[in-house]
Amino acid sequence: MMVREKDGAKNYYFTFGYVDPYTKKSKTKWVNTKIPVTRKTQRAKDEAFAVGLELRKQFLDDLKRGVEGKTVQHRNRKSHAGDTVAEYAEYWISEIRGSVQDNTLDSYEIPLRKHIIPRIGDIILGELDQYDLKEFINLELADCEERKKRIEKMIEDADGKEVKISSNIKPYYASIRKHLKIIHMMLNYAVSEGDIEVNVAEHINPQVLKKIPQSDFESHPYSKEELAVLRNAVRGDHLESAIMIASYIGVRREEVLGLRWRDIDFDNRCIRICHVCRLVKSKVEYSERMKSKSSKRVAVMIDPLRDYLLELKKQQEEDKKLFGSGYYDTDLVCRWNDGRPINPNNLTVGFSRLIKKAGLRHTRFHDLRHSVATIIIEETGDLTLASAALGHSDTKITADVYINHDEKAIAKGFEALDTSDME
Repeated sequence: MMVREKDGAKNYYFTFGYVDPYTKKSKTKWVNTKIPVTRKTQRAKDEAFAVGLELRKQFLDDLKRGVEGKTVQHRNRKSHAGDTVAEYAEYWISEIRGSVQDNTLDSYEIPLRKHIIPRIGDIILGELDQYDLKEFINLELADCEERKKRIEKMIEDADGKEVKISSNIKPYYASIRKHLKIIHMMLNYAVSEGDIEVNVAEHINPQVLKKIPQSDFESHPYSKEELAVLRNAVRGDHLESAIMIASYIGVRREEVLGLRWRDIDFDNRCIRICHVCRLVKSKVEYSERMKSKSSKRVAVMIDPLRDYLLELKKQQEEDKKLFGSGYYDTDLVCRWNDGRPINPNNLTVGFSRLIKKAGLRHTRFHDLRHSVATIIIEETGDLTLASAALGHSDTKITADVYINHDEKAIAKGFEALDTSDME
């Protein structure tokens, strides 16, 4: 630190060194003391030095405040360890809202409201342990058993007559693991926030988990011949377009119902999969937010599908003239004759009705996707091609879910072990 005369300056300058808090480099600062250099006495220089010390202090204080203003200030955060599980569930949902899709959030909130909170909602979050979750599982299983007995009694009382079973009373064995998964995710968030130390959902006794029945549904893809029967059977139905398109390119339910005419390129024979139709709290919503990044893809339009879509477009133009002002004019490809959009649940239920009428074996609409994947793999032997066609982020997903090993294929594999012709 010293007092200096600056070339051409009228006043004395005070210089000092400091470390820049942003770059961590040493720097030199010159400050104007406002003491004129015409006073060439020691007294004037002493005054300039004293002023310089004050200016130095002010500069360093301002620099410190500037750094503090650009850093995160520690604050006392409210701990949620004392919240009940019900209170924490509400907090967790509010925290993840916006980071997950609305229909995904809906799939968390419904089980929380119907199953999780009624059973463990009153327990303090910090006191929840694996034994509470064991009891939760036992209560879920007991409820499913009670529902199963009630349905059996209804069938017995019907004495051979057809019985309609409401979904509200059906057992939900396959959903118990989903409920545990939601609890696990919520507790993981609590651990990351420092509200609890461990996720007790990770310490459930494996023997307890084994008591939960696995889903017994087995998906069997349709062959090319069965797909041909299906396409003929749906002709004239309002679900025809969705089923026809899905049977050719293996799109998901939400993708085919979100398909727009502007996404179809007839000249280049391709279909862009970039919109979805979802049910959020029983309300139909359209969005460009796909299931994953790889879900946005381009499907190839083979000749039969191109011919069908051109025919469909022409038919919809005629429907528009027929219904006049009563026509719902949208860009959606799949719709009712009067242009109204199709509800996703209507497609699920209607598909079951149509395949039953056609005499085809039972499967789900989603399994048209399985059918397309299996046929592509069987015809080309290219797993990567099938994975890209379905919009999977990893070929392992395609291999684990969509490759179907039928009895003939397995038999062919064992035949390869035959060495009789080598003897």
